[in-house]
Amino acid sequence: MLQTVTIKNFRLFKEFDIANLARVNLIVGKNNVGKSSLLEALYLLVNPDAPALPKLLEARGEFSQQNYDITHLFWGHRLQNESSILIQAEDTSLKITFPNNQLSLFPEDEPNQQKRLVLKYQGIEGPGQSRYELTLDRRAWVRYESQTQTTNYINTKGSNYESLAKLWDTITLTPKEDDVINMLQILEPTAERISFQSRQTHNSGILIKCRGQDKPFPLGSMGDGMYRILAMAIALANSENGYLFIDEIDTGLHYRTITDLWNLVFKTAERLNVQVFATTHSSDCLLSFTEALNLPKNEGLGKLFRLERRQEKIVAVEYGSEDLTTAMREDIEVR
Repeated sequence: MLQTVTIKNFRLFKEFDIANLARVNLIVGKNNVGKSSLLEALYLLVNPDAPALPKLLEARGEFSQQNYDITHLFWGHRLQNESSILIQAEDTSLKITFPNNQLSLFPEDEPNQQKRLVLKYQGIEGPGQSRYELTLDRRAWVRYESQTQTTNYINTKGSNYESLAKLWDTITLTPKEDDVINMLQILEPTAERISFQSRQTHNSGILIKCRGQDKPFPLGSMGDGMYRILAMAIALANSENGYLFIDEIDTGLHYRTITDLWNLVFKTAERLNVQVFATTHSSDCLLSFTEALNLPKNEGLGKLFRLERRQEKIVAVEYGSEDLTTAMREDIEVR
């Protein structure tokens, strides 16, 4: 589990440190202060065996046809010769270097010239350093995808049908199905089972069976909140002994459901040994997080970190359960 992380030259972070991370971490702050950037940096750090960069670049729209625009990965949107990004934890470090001042990974004016991406990773498991040199081609990246996925990232757009179906296949007919159903019951108390059809349909391709109903019906008919809960539940169940990253965790959810969601996140993350990082802008989500954190069974499992700008530097301000309780009682703004 990550405790302290240092980030240099990555997106909004020229130099950034965050310490005393917990089992479940909620990241808040104003717009354009680095919440999503922090999730991305941590995701890259714990995902060295699979090239996670394409996923992050495409989610941000930094991809067009055959070009990945990497300029914006670097602080100040400046890419210079031998520019490097460093993301480092206690016994783990990831250094990403793009040599030769290439503004695009696959330049249109040099379509046949092969470029190289170099990732240097110092892992937790051993003293040696692993070096990855990957051809900057989407087909080559796919070959390096990990077969055992214990790190999952859910952005604000959610997860597509194919990725969810793949994750569901790994837990079907196991006790982890119950974790998913328990989370779905936050929105639909009568939910009993779900099933993925052989292919996606216009109405999601996922069926749900509810108590008292003779036949299952499409999950898509129950609204976006149900699909969002399902995506988070399946990702959490598939992150055992790993990490889960959720950007804007409360997207599409009514505020009255969020406390129950946090309770299950705390419970499942502790049981499956998952470290969770989530972001929000919502005061209701923050209040629900505080309420769940103050329950005796969740004591010490979570922390809130507010990112704020201090001139050119972004800092993380830590709030434990007592700090949050005081802030909520005194109506102190911590978002």
